[in-house]
Amino acid sequence: MLGKLIKHEFQSSAHSVMNIYIAAAVALAAMLLSYAVKVTWVGVIGSIALIIIGLICVVITLVAVVTNFNRTLYGAEGYLSYTLPVKSSALLASKAIVSFVWVLLSYIFMIATFFIVFAYVQSSIGEEVGSMMDMLMATAGLPSMQAIGKALAVTAVGMFIQIAVFVSAVFFAVTVANVRPFQRFGILTALAVFFLIYIVMQVLLYVATTYIPLTVVINTAGKIVVSFSTSMAAKGAQEGMVIGIAGFVIELLIASGLFVGTNALMKTKSNLKSF
Repeated sequence: MLGKLIKHEFQSSAHSVMNIYIAAAVALAAMLLSYAVKVTWVGVIGSIALIIIGLICVVITLVAVVTNFNRTLYGAEGYLSYTLPVKSSALLASKAIVSFVWVLLSYIFMIATFFIVFAYVQSSIGEEVGSMMDMLMATAGLPSMQAIGKALAVTAVGMFIQIAVFVSAVFFAVTVANVRPFQRFGILTALAVFFLIYIVMQVLLYVATTYIPLTVVINTAGKIVVSFSTSMAAKGAQEGMVIGIAGFVIELLIASGLFVGTNALMKTKSNLKSF
Protein backbone atom coordinates (compact mmCIF):
# COMPACT_ATOMS: atom_id res chain seq x y z
CA MET A 1 0.00 0.00 0.00
CA LEU A 2 2.89 2.34 0.74
CA GLY A 3 4.12 1.89 -2.83
CA LYS A 4 0.72 2.93 -4.21
CA LEU A 5 0.67 5.99 -1.94
CA ILE A 6 4.15 7.00 -3.11
CA LYS A 7 3.17 6.56 -6.76
CA HIS A 8 0.05 8.68 -6.31
CA GLU A 9 2.02 11.31 -4.40
CA PHE A 10 4.57 11.61 -7.21
CA GLN A 11 1.82 11.96 -9.79
CA SER A 12 -0.08 14.62 -7.84
CA SER A 13 2.99 16.69 -6.98
CA ALA A 14 4.83 16.47 -10.31
CA HIS A 15 2.91 19.29 -11.98
CA SER A 16 4.06 21.71 -9.26
CA VAL A 17 7.73 21.40 -10.19
CA MET A 18 7.86 20.17 -13.79
CA ASN A 19 7.46 23.62 -15.39
CA ILE A 20 10.71 24.86 -13.88
CA TYR A 21 12.58 21.83 -15.26
CA ILE A 22 11.11 22.49 -18.71
CA ALA A 23 12.37 26.09 -18.51
CA ALA A 24 15.80 24.80 -17.48
CA ALA A 25 15.87 22.41 -20.44
CA VAL A 26 15.13 25.33 -22.80
CA ALA A 27 17.93 27.43 -21.27
CA LEU A 28 20.36 24.50 -21.49
CA ALA A 29 19.41 23.87 -25.13
CA ALA A 30 20.02 27.55 -25.93
CA MET A 31 23.42 27.43 -24.26
CA LEU A 32 24.45 24.26 -26.11
CA LEU A 33 23.20 25.71 -29.38
CA SER A 34 25.23 28.88 -28.85
CA TYR A 35 28.31 26.74 -28.20
CA ALA A 36 27.70 24.85 -31.45
CA VAL A 37 27.21 27.98 -33.58
CA LYS A 38 29.78 30.07 -31.65
CA VAL A 39 27.33 32.84 -30.71
CA THR A 40 28.88 34.19 -27.51
CA TRP A 41 26.12 36.54 -26.35
CA VAL A 42 23.49 33.79 -26.58
CA GLY A 43 25.73 31.51 -24.52
CA VAL A 44 26.19 34.20 -21.87
CA ILE A 45 22.44 34.80 -21.60
CA GLY A 46 21.78 31.05 -21.52
CA SER A 47 24.37 30.55 -18.78
CA ILE A 48 22.92 33.31 -16.61
CA ALA A 49 19.39 32.01 -17.18
CA LEU A 50 20.45 28.47 -16.27
CA ILE A 51 22.00 29.59 -12.96
CA ILE A 52 18.93 31.65 -12.07
CA ILE A 53 16.61 28.78 -12.95
CA GLY A 54 18.71 26.39 -10.84
CA LEU A 55 18.30 28.66 -7.80
CA ILE A 56 14.60 29.24 -8.47
CA CYS A 57 14.08 25.50 -8.84
CA VAL A 58 15.14 24.94 -5.22
CA VAL A 59 12.83 27.70 -3.94
CA ILE A 60 9.83 26.49 -5.96
CA THR A 61 10.39 22.90 -4.84
CA LEU A 62 10.55 23.90 -1.16
CA VAL A 63 7.34 25.93 -1.50
CA ALA A 64 5.65 23.06 -3.36
CA VAL A 65 6.58 20.61 -0.60
CA VAL A 66 5.03 22.82 2.08
CA THR A 67 1.83 23.68 0.18
CA ASN A 68 1.29 20.10 -1.02
CA PHE A 69 1.60 18.66 2.48
CA ASN A 70 -0.78 21.25 3.95
CA ARG A 71 -3.33 20.94 1.12
CA THR A 72 -3.48 17.16 0.98
CA LEU A 73 -3.65 16.54 4.74
CA TYR A 74 -5.24 19.63 6.28
CA GLY A 75 -6.93 21.38 3.36
CA ALA A 76 -9.79 20.44 1.05
CA GLU A 77 -8.14 17.12 0.13
CA GLY A 78 -7.53 16.20 3.76
CA TYR A 79 -10.94 14.59 4.20
CA LEU A 80 -10.19 12.23 1.32
CA SER A 81 -6.67 11.44 2.58
CA TYR A 82 -7.86 10.50 6.06
CA THR A 83 -10.62 8.25 4.71
CA LEU A 84 -8.07 6.01 2.98
CA PRO A 85 -7.72 2.58 4.66
CA VAL A 86 -4.12 3.23 5.70
CA LYS A 87 -2.37 4.25 8.88
CA SER A 88 -1.37 7.87 9.43
CA SER A 89 2.25 6.72 9.57
CA ALA A 90 1.93 5.38 6.00
CA LEU A 91 0.46 8.67 4.79
CA LEU A 92 3.26 10.57 6.47
CA ALA A 93 5.94 8.21 5.16
CA SER A 94 4.74 8.49 1.55
CA LYS A 95 4.70 12.28 1.68
CA ALA A 96 8.08 12.39 3.41
CA ILE A 97 9.72 10.09 0.84
CA VAL A 98 8.32 11.99 -2.14
CA SER A 99 9.18 15.37 -0.62
CA PHE A 100 12.71 14.17 0.13
CA VAL A 101 13.17 13.03 -3.48
CA TRP A 102 11.89 16.31 -4.95
CA VAL A 103 14.09 18.44 -2.67
CA LEU A 104 17.10 16.22 -3.37
CA LEU A 105 16.51 16.48 -7.13
CA SER A 106 16.28 20.27 -6.91
CA TYR A 107 19.60 20.43 -5.03
CA ILE A 108 21.27 18.07 -7.51
CA PHE A 109 19.90 20.10 -10.39
CA MET A 110 21.15 23.37 -8.88
CA ILE A 111 24.64 21.93 -8.36
CA ALA A 112 24.60 20.47 -11.87
CA THR A 113 23.78 23.89 -13.38
CA PHE A 114 26.88 25.40 -11.76
CA PHE A 115 29.06 22.57 -13.08
CA ILE A 116 27.56 22.90 -16.57
CA VAL A 117 28.13 26.65 -16.66
CA PHE A 118 31.66 26.23 -15.28
CA ALA A 119 32.46 23.64 -17.97
CA TYR A 120 31.01 25.96 -20.62
CA VAL A 121 33.07 28.93 -19.41
CA GLN A 122 36.20 26.80 -19.16
CA SER A 123 35.78 25.46 -22.68
CA SER A 124 35.15 28.99 -23.97
CA ILE A 125 38.25 30.44 -22.35
CA GLY A 126 40.52 27.50 -23.16
CA GLU A 127 42.70 25.04 -21.31
CA GLU A 128 44.58 27.70 -19.34
CA VAL A 129 42.01 27.70 -16.54
CA GLY A 130 42.24 23.92 -16.03
CA SER A 131 46.03 24.02 -16.01
CA MET A 132 46.02 26.87 -13.51
CA MET A 133 43.67 24.95 -11.15
CA ASP A 134 45.87 21.83 -11.31
CA MET A 135 48.91 23.94 -10.48
CA LEU A 136 47.14 25.63 -7.56
CA MET A 137 46.02 22.26 -6.13
CA ALA A 138 49.56 20.90 -6.33
CA THR A 139 50.99 24.06 -4.72
CA ALA A 140 48.45 23.95 -1.88
CA GLY A 141 49.30 20.32 -1.15
CA LEU A 142 45.71 19.17 -1.37
CA PRO A 143 44.89 15.46 -0.84
CA SER A 144 44.45 13.01 -3.69
CA MET A 145 41.35 13.07 -5.86
CA GLN A 146 40.33 9.77 -4.25
CA ALA A 147 40.41 11.37 -0.80
CA ILE A 148 38.49 14.39 -2.05
CA GLY A 149 35.91 12.09 -3.63
CA LYS A 150 35.35 10.25 -0.36
CA ALA A 151 35.11 13.56 1.50
CA LEU A 152 32.42 14.65 -0.94
CA ALA A 153 30.59 11.36 -0.35
CA VAL A 154 30.57 11.96 3.42
CA THR A 155 29.41 15.52 2.82
CA ALA A 156 26.65 14.20 0.55
CA VAL A 157 25.39 11.97 3.38
CA GLY A 158 25.26 15.07 5.56
CA MET A 159 23.23 16.85 2.87
CA PHE A 160 20.75 13.95 2.76
CA ILE A 161 20.31 14.19 6.52
CA GLN A 162 19.81 17.96 6.34
CA ILE A 163 17.11 17.50 3.71
CA ALA A 164 15.41 14.96 6.01
CA VAL A 165 15.60 17.49 8.85
CA PHE A 166 14.05 20.20 6.66
CA VAL A 167 11.19 17.94 5.54
CA SER A 168 10.51 16.71 9.08
CA ALA A 169 10.62 20.26 10.49
CA VAL A 170 8.19 21.52 7.82
CA PHE A 171 5.78 18.63 8.40
CA PHE A 172 5.88 19.09 12.17
CA ALA A 173 5.42 22.88 11.94
CA VAL A 174 2.48 22.60 9.53
CA THR A 175 0.87 19.91 11.70
CA VAL A 176 1.20 22.01 14.86
CA ALA A 177 -0.37 24.92 12.96
CA ASN A 178 -3.39 22.67 12.38
CA VAL A 179 -3.83 21.71 16.02
CA ARG A 180 -7.03 23.39 17.18
CA PRO A 181 -5.61 25.94 19.69
CA PHE A 182 -3.10 27.22 17.10
CA GLN A 183 -5.17 26.89 13.94
CA ARG A 184 -6.52 30.43 14.09
CA PHE A 185 -3.00 31.85 13.72
CA GLY A 186 -2.45 29.91 10.49
CA ILE A 187 0.92 30.28 8.82
CA LEU A 188 2.31 32.38 11.68
CA THR A 189 2.23 29.32 13.93
CA ALA A 190 3.99 27.20 11.32
CA LEU A 191 6.71 29.81 10.81
CA ALA A 192 7.21 30.28 14.56
CA VAL A 193 7.48 26.53 15.19
CA PHE A 194 9.80 26.05 12.21
CA PHE A 195 12.24 28.74 13.33
CA LEU A 196 12.05 27.57 16.95
CA ILE A 197 13.05 24.07 15.81
CA TYR A 198 16.05 25.47 13.94
CA ILE A 199 17.12 27.67 16.84
CA VAL A 200 17.06 24.70 19.23
CA MET A 201 18.81 22.55 16.64
CA GLN A 202 21.60 25.11 16.15
CA VAL A 203 22.20 25.17 19.92
CA LEU A 204 22.36 21.37 20.03
CA LEU A 205 24.67 21.29 17.01
CA TYR A 206 26.99 23.83 18.61
CA VAL A 207 27.19 21.75 21.79
CA ALA A 208 27.70 18.54 19.81
CA THR A 209 30.43 19.87 17.54
CA THR A 210 32.20 21.59 20.45
CA TYR A 211 32.16 18.82 23.05
CA ILE A 212 31.72 15.59 21.08
CA PRO A 213 34.88 14.79 19.04
CA LEU A 214 33.16 12.39 16.66
CA THR A 215 34.85 12.77 13.28
CA VAL A 216 35.60 11.04 10.01
CA VAL A 217 39.32 11.17 9.22
CA ILE A 218 40.32 10.73 5.56
CA ASN A 219 44.03 10.39 4.96
CA THR A 220 45.86 11.37 1.79
CA ALA A 221 45.44 7.85 0.37
CA GLY A 222 41.68 8.04 0.78
CA LYS A 223 41.33 5.65 3.75
CA ILE A 224 38.38 6.50 6.02
CA VAL A 225 38.58 6.13 9.82
CA VAL A 226 35.80 7.07 12.25
CA SER A 227 37.43 8.70 15.26
CA PHE A 228 36.28 9.67 18.74
CA SER A 229 39.67 11.09 19.67
CA THR A 230 40.73 14.74 19.47
CA SER A 231 44.38 13.74 19.03
CA MET A 232 43.58 11.52 16.03
CA ALA A 233 41.43 14.26 14.54
CA ALA A 234 44.29 16.74 14.93
CA LYS A 235 46.71 14.32 13.32
CA GLY A 236 44.24 13.68 10.52
CA ALA A 237 43.91 17.39 9.87
CA GLN A 238 47.64 17.55 9.25
CA GLU A 239 47.80 14.48 7.02
CA GLY A 240 44.45 14.61 5.22
CA MET A 241 40.92 15.81 5.90
CA VAL A 242 38.70 15.75 8.97
CA ILE A 243 34.90 16.00 8.85
CA GLY A 244 32.91 16.33 12.07
CA ILE A 245 29.90 14.01 12.08
CA ALA A 246 28.54 14.58 15.59
CA GLY A 247 26.20 17.15 14.07
CA PHE A 248 24.96 14.59 11.54
CA VAL A 249 23.99 12.25 14.38
CA ILE A 250 22.15 15.02 16.22
CA GLU A 251 20.31 16.04 13.03
CA LEU A 252 19.30 12.44 12.35
CA LEU A 253 17.91 12.10 15.88
CA ILE A 254 16.04 15.40 15.54
CA ALA A 255 14.53 14.36 12.19
CA SER A 256 13.40 11.02 13.65
CA GLY A 257 11.88 12.71 16.69
CA LEU A 258 10.01 15.24 14.56
CA PHE A 259 8.54 12.53 12.35
CA VAL A 260 7.37 10.60 15.42
CA GLY A 261 5.87 13.79 16.87
CA THR A 262 4.14 14.64 13.59
CA ASN A 263 2.60 11.18 13.37
CA ALA A 264 1.35 11.41 16.96
CA LEU A 265 -0.26 14.81 16.33
CA MET A 266 -1.85 13.58 13.09
CA LYS A 267 -3.56 10.74 14.94
CA THR A 268 -4.80 12.62 17.99
CA LYS A 269 -4.56 16.43 17.81
CA SER A 270 -4.69 17.71 14.22
CA ASN A 271 -7.83 19.37 12.92
CA LEU A 272 -8.97 19.64 9.31
CA LYS A 273 -10.07 23.02 7.99
CA SER A 274 -13.74 23.57 7.35
CA PHE A 275 -14.85 24.54 3.84
